[in-house]
Amino acid sequence: MKSRKHQKQVEKALKTALKRDRARTNVLSISELGLLEMSRQRQEESLLSQLASTCPICSGHGHVKSPLAVSIELQRNLTTLLKQADIEKKPFVPKIVISPAVMQRLRTEDAKILSELQDTFNTKLTFVAELHRHPESYAILDSETGQVLHSSGGAKNA
Repeated sequence: MKSRKHQKQVEKALKTALKRDRARTNVLSISELGLLEMSRQRQEESLLSQLASTCPICSGHGHVKSPLAVSIELQRNLTTLLKQADIEKKPFVPKIVISPAVMQRLRTEDAKILSELQDTFNTKLTFVAELHRHPESYAILDSETGQVLHSSGGAKNA
């Protein structure tokens, strides 16, 4: 639409039609590229928020921690629990329940670190992989009592 007169007629017709709308609107003039910009106050929730809910697993962030990140977090929490038991002179034989992906990581890249932990704290680490456990979820239990000492990530299955 090249004619400025026709552009003004379109703008005027749109503004007239928008007067019936309850929402506040702002209409800008048609640009040199032939684009008309307008903004409109939202009256209801967005269609997405009406038709979807926040993911209970990722809380809407849409990412899952990698097996490396979960492994590092697990090692830190396990080390803290082992140090605490050592300070308190309590026997502690951990049982760690994890996802298969993290189990694979621990068996391969992190095997040496876990071996060193066992040697340092004179304990035996037991790992159990649960097929349907969320990739971010793990639990550290006392294998003697079955008490969950630490649980983290994703859907808590412990």
